[in-house]
Amino acid sequence: MSRRAPYFERFVFLGDVGEPEEQLREKIISGKLRAYVYSTLAKGDSEPVPLLAAKFQTADEVGWEGFSDPTERLPPFQIATPDRDSRRPVAARHRNSVPHWIYLLKADLEPTVIASRYPGDAALLEEGRRMLAAGMEKRAIARQLAPRAEGHSLESKIDRLRKAL
Repeated sequence: MSRRAPYFERFVFLGDVGEPEEQLREKIISGKLRAYVYSTLAKGDSEPVPLLAAKFQTADEVGWEGFSDPTERLPPFQIATPDRDSRRPVAARHRNSVPHWIYLLKADLEPTVIASRYPGDAALLEEGRRMLAAGMEKRAIARQLAPRAEGHSLESKIDRLRKAL
């Protein structure tokens, strides 16, 4: 099982959105935002698939318990739901509920809503977006800005900045 949500170009992982989890849950259930899910057990799928608000609410109400210990909760921003990704053969899908990472479509969010876990990087991200608009490549921008970013290793800062741009 993946411990880290994979990156997708058109989607933002729910944990990287700068709103409280409860507010996001309410927006998804009300239909203001559409949730997309990606199985933590999937291998090689192209990107997350949409999940209806009613199915999200049902999975949310059933609980966020973990699978190894019934008293343990799933990690934040995961939901348990059966795998319905029709791009994979039925034999490869899990019939029982399995953990899924929750994503939102970047186009559905205002640019200021997508937040960095490192608030000090906001100015760097703005600078990076200006560089991107000027035609620079994301990877080159991230490498240039990473030494000034918050965080530990240079590679993790480059990866984080590239994804946030």
